[in-house]
Amino acid sequence: MNASALKIAAAMILLAAPGCTRVEGPPADDADQPAQDTSPPADAGADAATPSDELPLSAEQAETGAPAEPRPVTVRVIDEQEFDEVLAGYGGDVVLVDFWAMWCIPCVELFPHTVALHERFAEEGLRVVSVSFDQPESESAVLDFLKDQGATFDNFISRYGMGIQSSEKFGLPGPVPQLRLYDREGELVHTFPEPQSPVDPEAVDRAVEELLGIEP
Repeated sequence: MNASALKIAAAMILLAAPGCTRVEGPPADDADQPAQDTSPPADAGADAATPSDELPLSAEQAETGAPAEPRPVTVRVIDEQEFDEVLAGYGGDVVLVDFWAMWCIPCVELFPHTVALHERFAEEGLRVVSVSFDQPESESAVLDFLKDQGATFDNFISRYGMGIQSSEKFGLPGPVPQLRLYDREGELVHTFPEPQSPVDPEAVDRAVEELLGIEP
């Protein structure tokens, strides 16, 4: 009896193994009863779709509206012409550009506010962009900082590095930090800070909400 039991158990394991990774579809016993499985086609289709939504996200599920994977944090080196092309691609959105640098303490202190604006208003039509005035060869360190901040928007590094040439090429009237806010037509409507003043985060918030049409 013990030997028979062992043979039966081994057979059951071999039969079960091919389907052990599946979480959808009818049980093996129902495969011999196609009439019962296919008698209500509409219900069968709905039942087949339901468990697939519980599987790890695939490209096919993303196309059908499944939750997307978090966007990876990236950064790349650009010049002023490439930057203008990037801005041109945001037509119809309000765009906030944060010019900053890791060597600039006020920039680092302000950056979490920029990330928070992205998180609050991305679905309302706000596009956030950061442009670092660090040295291009510091790309790895800049990327680490951006990852720590959760900056899942478009991030760039000025090809001209930390010198005054970056401010001149990108048209900044003064040193970083500086924020630029563009309306949905691509027109520059606000520059922060005001002359001889620090950036006022509340003033930035009000300007963003106004361009997005959000009531205070």
